[in-house]
Amino acid sequence: MSNAVARIAQMLADGINPALLLSILSELPVALSSAESDRALRLRRAVRFAVAGCVAVAVPVVLAELGKRYEVWGGHPGFPSGHTTFAASASAVIVAYRGNYWLIVAVPLTVLMMASLVYLRHHNIPEVLGGLVLGAGLGAILMRALSPPTATASGTPPD
Repeated sequence: MSNAVARIAQMLADGINPALLLSILSELPVALSSAESDRALRLRRAVRFAVAGCVAVAVPVVLAELGKRYEVWGGHPGFPSGHTTFAASASAVIVAYRGNYWLIVAVPLTVLMMASLVYLRHHNIPEVLGGLVLGAGLGAILMRALSPPTATASGTPPD
């Protein structure tokens, strides 16, 4: 393992999740600085996004800590990868909130993190794939749970 490659891999493994969290939390000041006419609506959306993002980050951290005490899959003490679960859930929330064009940012970052974790031998492929599935599912559930109610055909909110 080359020293330079290992340093880059470690930087990716350590730096991607804080960047994703910053992307989530940066929406609040943007909403507050918007024009007064649409500030309330943007702020409600930004708060919903921030809550979903923070939960999407907190749950993988808690699961990772629990995983240190309880082995989920025999012979795989690092299953699922907490770093990958964090990245995938945060990415799912970002894409759901900001739009599909964010896939071109979120997917490569998550894949780079997964590859870095495997390269550094912190995790193996099943562990990072487990984190990917868990994180993407968690992000999708969070955005569904926190999305505003949609109007019915008559234009009124559902009961």
